Amino acid sequence: MAAIQILPEMLGRLMPMALTLDRRGRVRFPGPAIPRLLPALTEGAEFFDLIRISHPQQITTLAGLRDCGPRGLRLHSRDRPEATLRALAVPLADGGALVNFALGIDLPQAVRRHDLTVADFAPTDPAMELLFLIEANSLVTAELTGLTRRLQRARRAAESQAHSDALTGLGNRRAADDMLEALLGGAAPFGVLHLDLDHFKKINDSFGHAAGDALLRHVGQILQGEARDSDLSARIGGDEFLLLLPGLSDSAALSRLADRLLSRLTRPLRWQDRLLTASASIGFVIAPPGATAAGVLAVVDEALYHAKRAGGGRTARAADPASEVAGPKTPPSD
Repeated sequence: MAAIQILPEMLGRLMPMALTLDRRGRVRFPGPAIPRLLPALTEGAEFFDLIRISHPQQITTLAGLRDCGPRGLRLHSRDRPEATLRALAVPLADGGALVNFALGIDLPQAVRRHDLTVADFAPTDPAMELLFLIEANSLVTAELTGLTRRLQRARRAAESQAHSDALTGLGNRRAADDMLEALLGGAAPFGVLHLDLDHFKKINDSFGHAAGDALLRHVGQILQGEARDSDLSARIGGDEFLLLLPGLSDSAALSRLADRLLSRLTRPLRWQDRLLTASASIGFVIAPPGATAAGVLAVVDEALYHAKRAGGGRTARAADPASEVAGPKTPPSD
């Protein structure tokens, strides 16, 4: 390769990441980007004491560097061997060499690592266009990621809304049906409790629907207070509630829970300047694996209506839902 001559001002403007070596292999003119890229390569520094050339072969002398031809070099700073740089070397007429560095595929990380700016690249260096494309891609990716997260949140909110009762914050009929089917598909028995307020219509007629809504929210709070994290409390009708209790197979424990709910419901609720009192009828059953949803709901409904026919304000245990049962009976008037 023919030797060339180069002036320092040319070096700074055209190749900010280049440096020249004198005939003894010492740095003579470091380009303006060299202090940030390779701060040890100051003027007068021994190039081969600080840089190791590993490709296309080990080059340890200036003569070898001048004779390597137009092949790209792979270099490593000896104080940071994990960082790889690319370079092209050409011989100079005075016996030295010009070494022009590039960042290669490590470009984005190197820019951040060395705090490089536009001024550190040659005006014709395509690296700047690549950086702009990478930045634009990062912005688009960030926006798409944000959009995906917003859509996921919206989907979760919609799913939650589709399974929630807006008035009480409990699950709704759909949530109850889904969980009931899931529990019946399992291998363990579970508890089912069906609660219906007694004479709820009188509350609405006497004090208005706002009072009735307040009472329904109060019932929801009581159910949530008695339920475990794994349980589902759902409002499945105007004044009807269903409590599903996975893993609860003790009928006596379920009966005690029903009694506890009745006791709490009989305590007056202060609403505005009035005291609202309520009672409820409760049917309950231990549902075995393999039963049908229709069978479980039928027997627990029958138990509920049995409690109502007996005067309300009481609980009733249902028959075995695995047995053949008729549909729910028409309940007596409130």
